[in-house]
Amino acid sequence: MPEDDEGTQRLFEILKVKLRAQALAVSEVTVDKGRLKLRLSPQTPVDPAKLMAWVRERKDAQLNPDGAVLLPMPPSEGGAIRQAQNVLAAWAGLVG
Repeated sequence: MPEDDEGTQRLFEILKVKLRAQALAVSEVTVDKGRLKLRLSPQTPVDPAKLMAWVRERKDAQLNPDGAVLLPMPPSEGGAIRQAQNVLAAWAGLVG
């Protein structure tokens, strides 16, 4: 596969999201009504108190009782994939 192929690069970025999500027991990463939606499974190693504090620090973030976190989609380069990678990387620091 050519390294400069945009489709290939996008595939690898999506795979990074999938692997990070699996490691944190995030069962869903989607875009829902213009917002990024990440749903944590009950088996997540993410500390609930740390997650709640993280959500409170974010403008317009919402934690639903079903374990879904909704975040506004920023008008930045990379869109939902980049934002999901950033969120999952931040959540990796909330484990324990």
